[in-house]
Amino acid sequence: MKVVILDSNLEDKYQDFLEKNSYSLFYYSLKFKSFLESLLSCQSHYFVCLKFNSVVGIFPLMGKFGRYGYVYNSLPFYGSYGGPLAFDRQVYSILISEYNHFLSLHQKLASSVVVLNPFLDDESIFSNIVASLYDQRVIQYTFLSFDSSDPSSSLMSTISPSARRNIKKAIKSGIKVFVDNSCIPFLKKTHYENMASIGGRPKPESFFDLFPRFFTEDKDYNLYVAFLDGIPVAALLLFYYKDVVEYYIPVIVNSFRSLQPLSLIIYQAMLDSFKRGFRLWNWGGTWLSQSGVYKFKKKWASRENIYSYFIYVSNNDLYGSSSSELCSEYGNFYVLPFDLLRRNKCQGRL
Repeated sequence: MKVVILDSNLEDKYQDFLEKNSYSLFYYSLKFKSFLESLLSCQSHYFVCLKFNSVVGIFPLMGKFGRYGYVYNSLPFYGSYGGPLAFDRQVYSILISEYNHFLSLHQKLASSVVVLNPFLDDESIFSNIVASLYDQRVIQYTFLSFDSSDPSSSLMSTISPSARRNIKKAIKSGIKVFVDNSCIPFLKKTHYENMASIGGRPKPESFFDLFPRFFTEDKDYNLYVAFLDGIPVAALLLFYYKDVVEYYIPVIVNSFRSLQPLSLIIYQAMLDSFKRGFRLWNWGGTWLSQSGVYKFKKKWASRENIYSYFIYVSNNDLYGSSSSELCSEYGNFYVLPFDLLRRNKCQGRL
């Protein structure tokens, strides 16, 4: 076996590997790779393990250069999952050794962060990934396994009583839900309003311009929108990959929050996804401290796993930086936990 860097000549074999590996996710896809390269103006460095000219393992990595050197993520952008993916432990070991060797030889390395695939069963496989710090998140997901003869009743029976009440309240209030991929401007505007109201860090404006260029509507994504008297009041951007639905950006006009339009969107989108053959609804990662977000997802019969971030800091000058400086230099890359910075408290999360 040998490890090489992914190039255009290997893309078909890379894609074939993803199709065969049951743990491959949207974030490993070539479309997402191209999207991030354009969105973040970063360099991709994808390790590919070959055996008899077939891809048997991958380790996606992206890098960005800034004041303190290069920062690498597997993968960047709001906690996108990465890390090595293979068919057996031997290949995992080879890929991890290659990654560690790459870092050891790097002359301008600031830090590197590996976000593990949260659906892999055994994290002990990754114990040899070089790291000086560790972090954790909780992944929540719902199996879309309903009674095909009456999926609506089946779904309602699995979720919490409060979620059922919220759905019924939205229906009684006259909320109507449709797929409307022309409402991206509404998604963008409301996302910025929602983030401003909680002091959160919004997606970059270019995200909303670029994703329809790299992904195909209805095949790769859909935008569900809730309307009241013809006016959009909430929306949810979903991405699709293989049999998994990615819950990506929910938004809601604050003055209509009490009518629970997002709950009706989720209910309708889950039913539609089940009918289209999707089997898993991925709510995404949640900080262990985000109890409100965690409880909301829990209402929808979600299960959970804890997964890890392996963080290697090479340039100790990073600790003397500030969160604002790191965001400016390495926007949308995870550099290190901001609460470890000496100059200031965290003003946002990477």
